[in-house]
Amino acid sequence: SDIPASTQLVIIDNSEVDQKKYFNRELKDIVYISSIGNAGFAAGNNLGINYALKHGATHILLLDPDVRVPKVFLIPLLNTLKLHKKAGIVAPSHKEPGSLTYGLGGNINWANCTFPIDNTAKLPMKELEYDHLTFACVLIKTGLVSKIGLLDERYFMYREDVDYCVRAKRAGYELW
Repeated sequence: SDIPASTQLVIIDNSEVDQKKYFNRELKDIVYISSIGNAGFAAGNNLGINYALKHGATHILLLDPDVRVPKVFLIPLLNTLKLHKKAGIVAPSHKEPGSLTYGLGGNINWANCTFPIDNTAKLPMKELEYDHLTFACVLIKTGLVSKIGLLDERYFMYREDVDYCVRAKRAGYELW
């Protein structure tokens, strides 16, 4: 794994049933926070974002529980943030054998108010800048969060990522 030693891993349990008993034995050095019920995607992630901000994080990785990442994925994301100085959020792209590429973003069609995801990119691929990224797996600079705030909890599930990306772009950040 390419996760730096200084990284603090935090699990946000945003489920209807407290799952802590399943993590106690296997995840000794991981912080476990329960929302005590499904508070929605934005609210659940905001629990982790607030924890990260309170504990001095420089970056925040949001990772859905159903996403599998390769052993080496974090360093390339950090490198993309370094390469593109105005970047505030980056997302990996990945392709499971026999499936579509996921983890990409897209460009907003303001005329039709649609947010298509670019599933046409071929892997391996070059870095692409988008209007929005899917938040299944994203790395966010904490400076961006300090500037534009948390995810909007009025979105229980879906489109909170698009809203956040629009706010980031309006604040002068790029999304890669």
